[in-house]
This record gives sequence, structure tokens and C-alpha cells, in this order.
Amino acid sequence: MLQMVETVPGTQVFFLKDQLLSASMKTSASTKARFLLFCIYTNEELVAAGSLTRLDAEIISAIVSKFVTGAVVRDTLLQMYR
Repeated sequence: MLQMVETVPGTQVFFLKDQLLSASMKTSASTKARFLLFCIYTNEELVAAGSLTRLDAEIISAIVSKFVTGAVVRDTLLQMYR
């Protein structure tokens, strides 16, 4: 049975439980985030966007909040989307 999990409570951004488990096994925050981006967007969509700022801000914010642990880095990244 497939189980969806909200990435960060209140964000309305959901992934399959197995996708979050796979992401959590990656070695760095950037590889975790990249993995989750590919769960949502195709390679073509990511290339066409050209920049994270052209993707859905709520999705990016939820992924960053979940996996980027350094407060300064996280706050800097999230500031870009406000």
C-alpha cells in the first residue's frame, strides 16, 4: 500500500513514504533535495525552469525546510522565495 507523507506539517507538499526514506539515505542535503525534485519534476521541466526560483516556491520551501539543517543556509535559501 502506498502511503503519502506530508514533507513538513502544514505545507501541503506530499511524497510517498518510500521516496522520503530513499531521500533520507542520501549523503548530503543537496543530494536529498535533488532526489525529491526529480520525484516531482521531470528532467525537462527542471532544465526548462533553469533556476529554482522558477519552480513552485511551496515545494522548494518544504524540501529545504526538511533537509537543510544549517539555520543560516536554510534561512538564506528560504528568503529567496518570499
